[in-house]
Amino acid sequence: MQAATLADQLTERSARGIAVGIGHLVRSGGLRAGDRLPTVRDLAAQIGVSPTTVAEAWRLLIAAQVIETRGKLGTVVRGVARPRGMQRMLRGPAIHPYPLDLSLAVPDPQLLPDPLRAFATMPPVPALNGYPAHPDDTVLPALRDIQQSEWPFQPEQMIVVNGGYDGIYLLCHELLRRGERVMVEQPGTGRLLDILDSLDAQPIPVECDEYGPVPAAVEEALQARPVMFVYQPRAQSPTGSALCAERLDQLAFALRDTDLAIVEDDPVCALSRFPAYSLGNFFPDRTALVRNWSKSHGPDLRIGVLAGASRLIEPARLGREMGAEWSSRLLQGAIAHMLTDPDSLSLVEKAASTYARRRESLAAALAERGVRTRARDGLVLWVPVHDEHEALVTLAVHGIGAGAGSLFSCDKIETNHLRVATTRLPEERINEIADVLSSVAPHQRQSRRGRPI
Repeated sequence: MQAATLADQLTERSARGIAVGIGHLVRSGGLRAGDRLPTVRDLAAQIGVSPTTVAEAWRLLIAAQVIETRGKLGTVVRGVARPRGMQRMLRGPAIHPYPLDLSLAVPDPQLLPDPLRAFATMPPVPALNGYPAHPDDTVLPALRDIQQSEWPFQPEQMIVVNGGYDGIYLLCHELLRRGERVMVEQPGTGRLLDILDSLDAQPIPVECDEYGPVPAAVEEALQARPVMFVYQPRAQSPTGSALCAERLDQLAFALRDTDLAIVEDDPVCALSRFPAYSLGNFFPDRTALVRNWSKSHGPDLRIGVLAGASRLIEPARLGREMGAEWSSRLLQGAIAHMLTDPDSLSLVEKAASTYARRRESLAAALAERGVRTRARDGLVLWVPVHDEHEALVTLAVHGIGAGAGSLFSCDKIETNHLRVATTRLPEERINEIADVLSSVAPHQRQSRRGRPI
């Protein structure tokens, strides 16, 4: 569009007015995706304002993702922003419903405490007259006391959120700016990668082994100058890695001279078989840890705790004031009761041992067939395959669903792996399932003693 034509359609001469006017033209179809805009100087001359004013309007439009600069091609219209829902971890009815769906690590309902019993037997929640008068009032004292006694480091501030990924999203939304880089595990969680995509943040992949992020890979990723590191210290999804004390020390050494924010995601804390190692013991002034109990105590309890350095937690709390503001104290009371109730504790321990047995049984059955997996912890197996697409088709023929490995990759490139959830694995069918998986997987050569070479 020519500068004179565009200037005639703009009624306001402030930077914000120019940005609003161009935004209206894009929404109404007067400007379409790919249309090239006039230069800052040409439009400024036609409107009768300084180039600085138009440049500021351009900055507002770029931040709103309405326009973008393309070097020698100039500034062009991006178009109307599309809704930014989850792309990797799609919700809703399965496109191909499988008799046995091992794509999602949903909890076994037979192993969940009864929330109705918790409501009936928990202590009364203190009355709250009106809205909380202070941010600390939003955390039920009973839940705060339990978490402070179990937190792996001394947190400066604590808030309650509506589940683990609500906390992760709040931190990313409030702390990241468009284009900033974030170190993430490769492979990592699909939901986190969707969150980063929605914020136009750039994930920097970090290779992992069975003990978590590899220190040398962390040092290499730091060369990209990230501002945040998000990882799962235990029960990592999808690989099942878990930190040990030695690896924690190595990661702390690699991160010693940085100032990047550290976000630890502990999504299955009550079900993990490993200690809660945390970098917060080394960097309490820049670490935040989020926990939730959806897998162990039930997805309807939508309660998570986010605690750590105030420089990270306070922006998340302020961001929450724009929406939910605070989480139900009744739900907080229910989860606090479950975390101390002997019957609930016994059932959760049974769930943890059952899930571990199911995962380990399938891993052992695959190992007997020459297929190695490396999960030390967690609710899934990361199974190598020859070809991701062909493996999914083969499983589907046998009525089995699994997660495509590319959904957990930073660049969405096929990883030649499948994520196989084991929480609801029918134990009587483990050998059958292992047979199907081994038919699409590469096999290790075995020594005479039956060990992988």
